[in-house]
Amino acid sequence: MARPGITQEEVFQAANEMLGQGISPTIELIRQKLQTGSNSTISNYLRVWRKLQGSKIDMAFHSSLPHEAVAMINGLWDRLRQLAEERCTQMEADYQQRFKEIQEEAQKYKTNNQKWQQLHNQWVEEKSQLIQVKNTSDEALAQQRDEILNLTATLETNKKELAEKHERIQELHRLHKQTQVNLEHFRESAREQRLLDQQQYERQIQGFQIELKALKDEGAIIREKMIFLKQENQQLQEKCSFEQEAHHSATSLVKELGAQITELEKHKDHYVKSYEYSQTELKTKDIQVIDSQVKLQLLEEQIKSLQGQFQKIEEENKILLNQKWVIAQEKSVLEGQLKEMRQVLDASLS
Repeated sequence: MARPGITQEEVFQAANEMLGQGISPTIELIRQKLQTGSNSTISNYLRVWRKLQGSKIDMAFHSSLPHEAVAMINGLWDRLRQLAEERCTQMEADYQQRFKEIQEEAQKYKTNNQKWQQLHNQWVEEKSQLIQVKNTSDEALAQQRDEILNLTATLETNKKELAEKHERIQELHRLHKQTQVNLEHFRESAREQRLLDQQQYERQIQGFQIELKALKDEGAIIREKMIFLKQENQQLQEKCSFEQEAHHSATSLVKELGAQITELEKHKDHYVKSYEYSQTELKTKDIQVIDSQVKLQLLEEQIKSLQGQFQKIEEENKILLNQKWVIAQEKSVLEGQLKEMRQVLDASLS
């Protein structure tokens, strides 16, 4: 496109100046002289200038030159003009082609500019991200330095703890030796105590067995006595029933005798003595029955007492068995503790 302000007069003045200097004006020369303007605008103005200059040349030559010279000059001029027009046309076509190429290149530059702008924006974002990463790395580095300081302090603490643990291990070795001595002493004492307890337990078992046998024999005798007493009690009960029947019969007889008292007043003393004797005999039988019941009750209490003693002996036997089991459990616990102490010492040494 032409620069704003380029006019036809400027093109004509430049062409006239070149023509006065003996230079044939062209589009490129005029554009170089004016330092602006497009080829198409200069070409249009230059074409008008040449037409005007052609008529002026014809007029000048017709007035002062021979016909042959004028004809030759006109032919030369026409040839020059034709060549100039062809040159202008070619230059215009070249210019259009160049202008099209420049537009394509400008479009490419524009596209590349957009790409470069995108790359620039991406680079700015990456730069900001890198700055953030750098800041994060600096913070992580500071944290790592703090962690290194903390680890150094922890290492010193661990060294102190290791020294304390070593001292503790030495103390545990000493305690282990002392524990082994105490354990051997305890084993010996426990073995002697177990032997004494076992002997005492066996003696107690033997005594309990003898007592149990005696109690079983006594229980058998008591059972036999109970059976005998039950039989005797049954007999006494039968006898008591018989006596009661006799008592009822005597009572009935007394009643009958009472009715006959009036008739038997002569024999009153005799019948009174008989009645008193019967009453005495009846009371004696009642006392015997009560004694039998008391004896039976005492025998039952003795049986219950023997059963209680037998149960107590069984409970004592269970208690002794429990004590023996407790001693065995304590032995297992002590052996387990000793084994754990040995494992701890082995782990500490390793």
